[in-house]
Parts: sequence; C-alpha cells; structure tokens
Amino acid sequence: MKWKSSADSGATPACCAASYTRTPLIENIMEIAPPTPPTTTGLRRTPHELYYLEFVVISTKVQDTLYKLPRAYFEQNSEHFQTAFAQLKLNNSGPGLTPDEQPFIILNVKRKDFDSFLKVFLSQLANELPNSDDLVSAMKLSHMWGMRRVRTNIIKELWHHSVDPVTKITLAIATEMREWLLQPCMELATRDEPLSVAEGEELGWEFAVKMWGVRERVLRKRKHHFNCPACEVPVSCDGKDGGDDDDGLIDATVGYLVHAFGEDFF
Repeated sequence: MKWKSSADSGATPACCAASYTRTPLIENIMEIAPPTPPTTTGLRRTPHELYYLEFVVISTKVQDTLYKLPRAYFEQNSEHFQTAFAQLKLNNSGPGLTPDEQPFIILNVKRKDFDSFLKVFLSQLANELPNSDDLVSAMKLSHMWGMRRVRTNIIKELWHHSVDPVTKITLAIATEMREWLLQPCMELATRDEPLSVAEGEELGWEFAVKMWGVRERVLRKRKHHFNCPACEVPVSCDGKDGGDDDDGLIDATVGYLVHAFGEDFF
C-alpha cells in the first residue's frame, strides 16, 4: 500500500471532510471504524460477555502509586474484591471526581509486593518472568485476599524454584497450605548443614527444637549405615550388606517427623 498525503493528492484534508472516510492503518490487518451516531438504528455494537473489560484504578496506601487494572480479573478470583469493588461503586458517586482522584486503596501492602503479585497474577501481560521473591510476595497476598486458585498455582510454581526449605515451611504454615510441608521438612531434616540461629528464629523456637530432635535421630540412623571406603557398597555397622539404604532412611525420616510434629501437622 502506498501512502499519499492530502497535499500530494489534492484531496480535502480529513479534518475538513464533510463525510467520514475509513483510515487504513496496516493493510489487511486493522482500520479505524467510523463513529456510530446516536440516532443510527441499523448498527448496534454489543459488549462481549468476557472480553469487554471494566478497569478499576487502584492505589497502594504507602507510596500512593496508581494502577489501572482489569476489575473482572480480581472479582472472579476473590470474594474480598467483589465486596470491596461493589462498595467502591456506591461510595464513588461524588460529582466531578475522576477514578484517579478517588481510587480504590489497598491497605498494608507495599508497592514492591503488589508489583510482584501483579507480575504473577497477570503473568501473560508482564515483560519478564516472576522470580522466587515475586512468587513469595504473590503467595502471601493471594492468601490474604482469598484467591485460592491463584494461591495453589503459585505454590506449585514456587516449589519448583530453588527456594530454601525454611522459606517454604514458613510460607506453607502462614498460608495454611500444610499439605506442602512434608517435602521442605524432609529437606531440612536430612541436609548436611545444621540449623542456624537465624533459621531457628524464623521458624520459631518450638518448631526448631522439634526439628533438631528429628535431625538427631536421622544422624543416628545414618551412623548405622555407611559406604565401604574401598568399594562404596552400603554396609551396616555389623559389617553386613546394608542394601539400598535411601528408601529406609526416607521412611524413617517421615516417621520421625510425624512423631515430632503429629499426624495433623502435615
């Protein structure tokens, strides 16, 4: 397609034309449709039931940053936002106020955490993939706002990242996803490095003391089985063939954890 200016062609400029002319943008892809006068009865455009989105302006209380986001995405995933947005519509009836001047304000949320949440929640629109820190922040906010499906998808993704077991444990407990606790507890109980003071403080001292007890039992279990230094064959402390010790150690560790924390913990 060749483009000609109105001056080259001698045609009347579009801004002065008496009738509307379709303006080509990209050949065979899109064009600007003519406006539909209010009196026209032959053409009625109906909003799509899924993809005609209403946007809501949201602000974080701390940094007063404005976001303009698809309202339906939040309402479909959270009763919290359904109720809050309905109340917002009732309250925002003051004359002369734009959505930017009277936004929906989310409390007790930092901009960094909300940005991380949006990067995960609207991942197909984001320019970069969320990292583990983004997933942790998004996990906490999705739990706070009752987004169960979003929370489950995040934790599945998070458990595939290289997140330390202490972070996984504290996150699973805080978001009431206890069915995800066993795997990081197994990691913590069987790793070579002992628990640090910082990790004990993060886990809580009652949890840490129980985990130290489990690790002590795992260590004693390991002392009964070791690899022969000459041939690397597992042997027991009495010199007999120890066989495949991994399965036995895993089963024993699960038993130690259940005994220490209780069956209802996992």
